[in-house]
Parts: sequence; structure tokens; C-alpha cells
Amino acid sequence: FVITYIYVDFLSGAKHLVIYLIYAFNKLGWKIFREGEEVYINFAKKNNCSHIILYVGDEKYKKMAERFGYGLKWSAFVKEVK
Repeated sequence: FVITYIYVDFLSGAKHLVIYLIYAFNKLGWKIFREGEEVYINFAKKNNCSHIILYVGDEKYKKMAERFGYGLKWSAFVKEVK
């Protein structure tokens, strides 16, 4: 089970970023890098899939993520580590 790319809406940044996975750090989250910072995404797994898109943000981006994710529903929670 591998996440290869992730769409995330960072509400504070007002821009929508594509984040590339570096590696998984446990079953509940993934450790990735964005502009030199560590960002943790915890997610609820609904199905097994080799290429998925996670989302946070409003319904418009949720629908976009589900469309690009071939209808699979995922949820993501982003926390920046200072």
C-alpha cells in the first residue's frame, strides 16, 4: 500500500499544493516534506489502492479529490510540526 501523490488544501496558505510522499512512518500517518518542513497527514483508510489522493478543505476540493481518486473516499488531517 503506497501513496504516491497527495492533493491538500492548506487553508492558511490559500494555495493548493501537490505533495510527494517520502515514506510511511506508521499505520496511522505518513511523513512527507513540503518546502523543507515536516508535515504529518493522518488518514482513515477506506479501501486498498496503489495510487490515491487525500484532501482537506471545502467540498469543491473534496469532490475534485474523489474524482481524481476514482471515487474512493479518503479523509486527511494536516498538522505542521514546528
